[in-house]
Amino acid sequence: MFFSSFQMKYNTKQLKKLPKIIISPKWLVVDVRPKEDWKESHVVNSINVPHHLFKLLYHKKIDKNKKILFISQGGRSHLDLYKLLRKHNFKVYILDGGWKKLHETPEYDEYLTYSPID
Repeated sequence: MFFSSFQMKYNTKQLKKLPKIIISPKWLVVDVRPKEDWKESHVVNSINVPHHLFKLLYHKKIDKNKKILFISQGGRSHLDLYKLLRKHNFKVYILDGGWKKLHETPEYDEYLTYSPID
């Protein structure tokens, strides 16, 4: 199996693990995309803590006893949040490929919630 330097430096979870993670009481899926994007569509059982509010809200919304799976747009802007939680001894992981990869993979549509179009 090939691991990128990103996967070796950060704890990541492959997309194929998502179905088990979202139903496990041991996990909390945290979507750090903007609230408007999350409302439009998101992973079932995920919570939204937008990146720009995360440092203010994480201690109120995130259970330290659970493993955390971050979902972001797919870039690396969330790495500061990853490092923050690791510094405070959270067990945190990043969804490999982020929202972009998830949204572009049709076999995972059943794990997404979509808002009705007005």
